[in-house]
Amino acid sequence: MDVSGFDLYEYTRVGVVYIDVSGFDLYVYSRVGVVYMDVSGFDLYEYSRVGVVNMDVSGFDLYVYTRVGVVYMKESGFDLYVYSRVGVVHMEVSAFDLYMYTRVGVVYMDVSGFDLYVYTRVGVVYMNVTGFDLYEYSRVGLDYMDVSGFD
Repeated sequence: MDVSGFDLYEYTRVGVVYIDVSGFDLYVYSRVGVVYMDVSGFDLYEYSRVGVVNMDVSGFDLYVYTRVGVVYMKESGFDLYVYSRVGVVHMEVSAFDLYMYTRVGVVYMDVSGFDLYVYTRVGVVYMNVTGFDLYEYSRVGLDYMDVSGFD
């Protein structure tokens, strides 16, 4: 990870996630389709095979309910929650942090106070993000990454 330019390229088995938080843009390429988001203009372009059922952009919030999951966007705090079959992507670009949860699934996320509680089928994971750290939980175990030096 090289976050010196506030860019993150994550290549996983489920696809490719490109995040450029300098322009508040997000390109998500996955098996379920392509999501292009330009939050600078509070616009959302969603390309997927299942389409979009409901979109509510009032208050700069967007809820997209599809058969593959739920996409929740809240641009007012520069936060992005993406819920899909491949997991949950939490982005808080104000603190330049990224949390990516994959196939283990995430049930509940509480980001108030920069804390995140993740309840999964395997137990409870507690994450405190007040150090500009990145915790990635996957089926193979726990990887800890400290990006406080932006490297």
